[in-house]
Amino acid sequence: MSSADDPYRVPSTSNRRKGIRLASPDLAVSHRNGLLLNLHSVTDISSTGVYVQTEERLPLGEVVALTLHRYGLPEDSPERPVVVEAKVARWGDDGMGLSFMLPAGMDLRLWESEIEAEDRLTEPEAILREFRLAAAISFLCRLCPPGAEEIRQLLREGLGNRRDASAVEIAIKAERLIASRPDAGPLLAHPQLLVRILEDGSWCEEDWMRPLWTRLLVASCTVDGQDNSNLVYIDSLSQLSPVQFRILASACTRSTKFTSGPGVTLSRPYVCKTEDLVAITNKQNLLSIDRDLAYLSERGLIAKSVRTSSLMANENVDITPTDLGLKLYARCTGNRA
Repeated sequence: MSSADDPYRVPSTSNRRKGIRLASPDLAVSHRNGLLLNLHSVTDISSTGVYVQTEERLPLGEVVALTLHRYGLPEDSPERPVVVEAKVARWGDDGMGLSFMLPAGMDLRLWESEIEAEDRLTEPEAILREFRLAAAISFLCRLCPPGAEEIRQLLREGLGNRRDASAVEIAIKAERLIASRPDAGPLLAHPQLLVRILEDGSWCEEDWMRPLWTRLLVASCTVDGQDNSNLVYIDSLSQLSPVQFRILASACTRSTKFTSGPGVTLSRPYVCKTEDLVAITNKQNLLSIDRDLAYLSERGLIAKSVRTSSLMANENVDITPTDLGLKLYARCTGNRA
């Protein structure tokens, strides 16, 4: 098939490859036409566009926001649908062909050749995963041009499916956070920081902890992209268990903070009861909690313990966060201050 025969072809200035079109019966497309949500089944899809089965005829050249998801699931399903802009390219007897309008630098690779297409899955999950992966790589390469090749290789080949999905989630949510800030100008990230966050954050299996890596990525962005000072916080976060981070977060949010010279933030002594730690950690084993406290202290994240015995019931426990602990928590909330 020549590029001229491709009904989804975009202008040659885009330098995009022609698309191999395959059917995906379980994939659906939704878009809003005014207040109405219109749902269509997909006849075929490629890296350059999609043909949808519909009686609707939108004006040629009109740009719409398409939501791609598994058929039968609503647009707001938690199954992570994909939203992409597309332009109406042609009308057919049974539907419309639309060309994807992908962000600059987004390299969508649904199928690279006819031979690969025969072996590739056309399940909606596989297609949506490729859209998310391509979008994440595009964003990260814009965020860190010097590390673009390393980022592509890492996400395309270096992590494996499970870790890859976590890294993609971190990147996509970071892009949304940055875009939502009204004062956010062009930002860049140091290659060393970005790769470390993707590598270490992709190991995170706790859903509630993954946003910490997202916000740490946001806090690692600067105007010139030369600052790699967040390496110490990446090291610290990668070595904390979920329980240990809960303790640190509680200490940082509940204690009273004050500044002690330029760039130094300290906390007034913060003491809690053993019962509070049981509630924070959801652990009944005081010996295990004691080990977590000792580890946080060894890492320099909470005050050194002066206790001479193991943790006891009804005991007052000092969990005052240190300057390092406070700054780690701040970075994990997307804050550089």
